[in-house]
Amino acid sequence: MNTTPIKIIPTYACLVDPMIAVFQNEHANYESFATAREMFMHLAETVDRLNEERDARIAEYEQQINDFVPLLDKEPES
Repeated sequence: MNTTPIKIIPTYACLVDPMIAVFQNEHANYESFATAREMFMHLAETVDRLNEERDARIAEYEQQINDFVPLLDKEPES
């Protein structure tokens, strides 16, 4: 018999509706509200970090292109 615990990690997509329900429920306890808020904040911080990283990669790529374009405009040396 295998007694190893199964690790279940939910995705944010499947948690959105239950978390919204917590916010809408006026009888929800503070711990539920705080947990839902903490998860939304974590998601928001992660998205902000990923956007910053993406923007930095795009800027680096554009700089590489701009550095390369003048090479294409030069006349070939004889």
